[in-house]
Amino acid sequence: MKMMRKSIIVVISFLMILSLWECLSSLHRDLLFILPAPSKIVTAIWIRYDLFTFHTLATLRVMVLGFLVAFSTAFPLAYAMMHWMPVSLVLQPLFVIVQCIPMFALGPLMVLWFGWSLTAIVMPTALMIFFPLTLSIYKGLLATPTEFLDFFRVNQASAWQTFLKLQLPWALPHIFSGIRISAAIAGIGAIAGEWAGAQKGLGVLMLESRRAADLEMAFGALLCLSVISLALYTLTSTLEKAFQAPKRGKRRFVKGILTLLIMLLLPGCHGYQKHSNEVRLTLDWLPNPNHLPLYVGIEKGFFQDENIKLSILKVRDPADGLPLVATGQVDLTVNYMPQTLRTASRGADVVVVATLVRIPLNCLICRRDSSILTPSDFQGKTIGYSASGVEKAFLDGMMHSQGITLKEKRNVCYDLVTALATRQVDAIYGGYWNIEVPQLQALGVDVNVFKLEDFGVSSYPELIIVGNKQALRNRSYFADRFRRALQKAIDYCCAFPDEAFEVYVKANSNKSAKTLLWEHQAAALTFQTFAREQKVDLDQVQVLKNWLADHGLLSGRVDINELFEGLCVAGS
Repeated sequence: MKMMRKSIIVVISFLMILSLWECLSSLHRDLLFILPAPSKIVTAIWIRYDLFTFHTLATLRVMVLGFLVAFSTAFPLAYAMMHWMPVSLVLQPLFVIVQCIPMFALGPLMVLWFGWSLTAIVMPTALMIFFPLTLSIYKGLLATPTEFLDFFRVNQASAWQTFLKLQLPWALPHIFSGIRISAAIAGIGAIAGEWAGAQKGLGVLMLESRRAADLEMAFGALLCLSVISLALYTLTSTLEKAFQAPKRGKRRFVKGILTLLIMLLLPGCHGYQKHSNEVRLTLDWLPNPNHLPLYVGIEKGFFQDENIKLSILKVRDPADGLPLVATGQVDLTVNYMPQTLRTASRGADVVVVATLVRIPLNCLICRRDSSILTPSDFQGKTIGYSASGVEKAFLDGMMHSQGITLKEKRNVCYDLVTALATRQVDAIYGGYWNIEVPQLQALGVDVNVFKLEDFGVSSYPELIIVGNKQALRNRSYFADRFRRALQKAIDYCCAFPDEAFEVYVKANSNKSAKTLLWEHQAAALTFQTFAREQKVDLDQVQVLKNWLADHGLLSGRVDINELFEGLCVAGS
């Protein structure tokens, strides 16, 4: 009776919290940008249940594989620590060090070390749960009472018999305790791995939705992650009880669990494998209308006609692209002209292969109802910028050139839209006038835009395709073939904009109808920005290079002719 009353109280409390949440989200419009109503979250899951099911299963496989890797390593190490004291003295401090490393910081390094593989995604999960699991097993194996061990020795039991008949059964409560902890935190490691380099999973869906300001989808992914973590925790508790059941029932239950694990793991026991002749290209950002020609070129066979098997990979941090190219993890990356010049000045062996967007898209965006009407009005204001050292340095150079002193430059990571919509900053820098402006307008925020030319920055190609110079030298005429295919794709996009956008929608099924609505408007603005031909004006680039050097943004010499080998035209 008491248990029933407690359950009723818990249910009523939960419903009251949900009702309060729903009311607050409806009454306060700004909460739509940070905390959508529960009804909208559930509706998003219901409408796109197929999408959520697909990504949930992908994350569940990563969690289970991570646990299996951690357990298969933890058990032998715990056994060795129990038998040999030097092993324990060496390993325990090492475990603490590993546990202190933030998995979200380690995730991107996994991609650099292991490439786009299942290993890079699973390792953060395995490392996250390895420490508590190993120590739980170790403490369990040491928990056997001394008198029982003496009894087995007196009766001349072998070490193996003592382990199987006494120490292991006695350690089971500790082992299951470690497994329960692992089940509860495995999701954190899985998300860290997926944020770093996965192409599917709840972490991918969560990040893409949040950066598109589609918080219903983001919270839906978070809810699914919570559900599978709770389900795994419940499963381990049930499994522990099953080991206390009669032998016949125990065997049936364990067989059922093993069958379920095999069904989960078999479809996901492969990672991203590079095929022969495949060209891997990473985007500069999550897929958006700036990347339309790349998807069109693949779908319409323009790259295939040039014997290029192009594969597009998504990255979570724009700063990852150039290091991945420099280390040979990928062949090409979409990147920005200022960042490429700065990277080349540091000695990176990179070369510009093609041009995607021919004019600057970066800009300063402020709310229309603010007091900012001219560039000089930024004096004493707070500007939010994305988490890039180049962005901050570029912003400093722009303000310095106009004699403007800001009140504060605030790092808002990549939540530029949310920061401006909720009035946390007066303006944002790092957004694109063809992407973030339609997005903000779709959210009901009217804005003013100040382009870079308003601050004395000359025009330059915003988005370029960059490759590893040494790798491209080993591919005869690859750059020429890639440029031809890309320009055909660009020309197709400009000639058939609606068909091109349909190709993009087909290739990016993660996007919700709400996101695609404003992205269609963004695409209409973007078509006019694509490269008209695969050439770069050397004089334009030289002016930008000089501007960067004058503001201390270049750390060394840049040879423009070498950087744009085969792609330049001198003068306008």
